[in-house]
Amino acid sequence: YLQFDPAEETCVLEPMERMETGDVGFGRNFEESQTFYYVQGRANDVQKIHGVWTSPSQVEAAFWKSYPTISRAAAVLVGTKAYIITPSSKDEVNFSREHMRQQGYPWNVIPQQVF
Repeated sequence: YLQFDPAEETCVLEPMERMETGDVGFGRNFEESQTFYYVQGRANDVQKIHGVWTSPSQVEAAFWKSYPTISRAAAVLVGTKAYIITPSSKDEVNFSREHMRQQGYPWNVIPQQVF
């Protein structure tokens, strides 16, 4: 961070600079030269899975590459696990985490289970 003071736990940005973090918040001007930013939450849907920030779109992309015959599927991240939900039958999917791992996908994009 630019001009970060750990004792005050503040970060000062120069005028017209942006800091993109994926967080949602607002800035409030207290003086002409000072703006304080308040973080309210996350703007994106990433979660840590196996210690890596992962988005549902990454899980979906890996699943579709591994199972190209499945045309409809959605990833859901719950806690530290990813799941795929699809209207396809279990026989169509024949899901195997090991199959995806053998194709070289990292554990964070391999769904725990397919429903």
